Amino acid sequence: TIVSGGGAPDDAQIADGQILFSDSPGADFVISEAALEAFAGLSSVILQADSGITINDLADNVLAFQTGSGYSVNFTTLGSGVFTMNPGDTILTQGGAINITSGAIAAGNLQTSGGPVNLTGNGTGSETVSTGEINTVNNLAAGAQGGYVNIYNNSPSGAVMVNGPINTFGTNAAAGT
Repeated sequence: TIVSGGGAPDDAQIADGQILFSDSPGADFVISEAALEAFAGLSSVILQADSGITINDLADNVLAFQTGSGYSVNFTTLGSGVFTMNPGDTILTQGGAINITSGAIAAGNLQTSGGPVNLTGNGTGSETVSTGEINTVNNLAAGAQGGYVNIYNNSPSGAVMVNGPINTFGTNAAAGT
């Protein structure tokens, strides 16, 4: 679980930029928005969980990673795990990719300043992959193109729902089930 603000009990666990499946299997970690936002832009962040990843409602409505171009923010759950966040909140990078792989996905807004967005649902039934606005427009470099957007739901009878515009300016977008 990612909580708003700073000072969560497991912030030290993310000091290396990653929480992996092998880090205390089955444990529930509570980390803060501030701990994640503190990472330098020249690094990737990897968050893996056995059953689910939840981003609680954020007071400022933005989880602002410094992750830059060529790096990524990765959220991954096992099997039928669930990724959830408040639909009014935004995950933001400074050119880095946003990758979410989970059984079901209920994402809010995703903004990358040029990096790609990859959402992959791997549920076993009728799980849904949903997101709010996706914006990969590159405002960091004049004339640069936005990142790719790929949304897939591999659940046998799942759905893909985009509850807002997809803005890429000049690159490709793909969605499928």
